[in-house]
Parts: sequence; C-alpha cells; structure tokens
Amino acid sequence: MSNILTTFLKETYYQGQISHRLQVLRSFLLKHFFNASQVQISQLDSDWLKSLGDDFLKNFTQQAGTSGSQLNVYQVLEKLEKDVKKLPTLTVYLPFEMPDEEKNKLGLYLRTNFKKDLIFEIKLDPDLIGGAALSWKGVHKDYSLRERIDQNHDKVLSSLKSFST
Repeated sequence: MSNILTTFLKETYYQGQISHRLQVLRSFLLKHFFNASQVQISQLDSDWLKSLGDDFLKNFTQQAGTSGSQLNVYQVLEKLEKDVKKLPTLTVYLPFEMPDEEKNKLGLYLRTNFKKDLIFEIKLDPDLIGGAALSWKGVHKDYSLRERIDQNHDKVLSSLKSFST
C-alpha cells in the first residue's frame, strides 16, 4: 500500500467517508496550488486535513517534475482514487442508520482485528431484526435474529402454540 494511501486511510474507514474526504482533499489541494474556488470546509474536515501532516502535502506538486518522477496534484489524486477502489470492501447490512462516531469505532475494530486496509460499506436492511448481515467477496452471512427465527421456524411456531393451549 502506498504511503499516500496509508496516510489517507489512517482515520478513514467507510465508503461515504472516503468519497467525502476525497472531495475535501481535492478541493483543498486545488485551492492550495491553483487558488481555485473552494467548497466551504467544516471544522471536522479541517481537523482531518491537519491530521494528515505536512509531509503528506509534499506528495503533491503543481507541475510534474522534469525527470517525470514526480507527479502533479491531478495525477496523485487520480492514483489515490484508483487505489481506494481496489481496496477490499466488507458490506455490512444493518436495520438502522449508524451514527458516524459508531461507524468510526466499527472501522477501527475491523482494521485492528482483520485487515489494515479494509474499508466497509453500510447498507440498510430494515427487515433485519437485531444483529447484522455481512457480505465479503461474494459470501453472505446473516447473523440477525430474523435469520435465527427463520432457521428455527417450526420450533418457534410450536413453542408459541403451546402457550395458547
């Protein structure tokens, strides 16, 4: 994994956050190098940009180097976007919208316990009852209460019938 990608992903865990931060980074760099119009950056985004460090900005230049070894800001951003698309993605199905703070905790947990470059995407599935379903490289596993009820449908039904008699 490249140094730029590693730094970018340091506190960036999920699809929506990645897309947003790529836009923020692009806007910031274009303003920095070309004085282009800048989208208003929130304090949270500004803090994130600062967390990347000054060394991170040294990866970007206004023009390509004369030897061709140094890439300009557009080329580096394009490579970063391509690298992000290649990352392994875990799809997490939840019955509710997860707050951003909890998404960050989940992302940190996943990277600590599974893969350092893992990103995840959350999809809503309101039919799940408690728990989650996961999809990884074409394998789907449902760990929800709905799945357990479906697996034990006959037992649940007979148990409910015993209460009615």
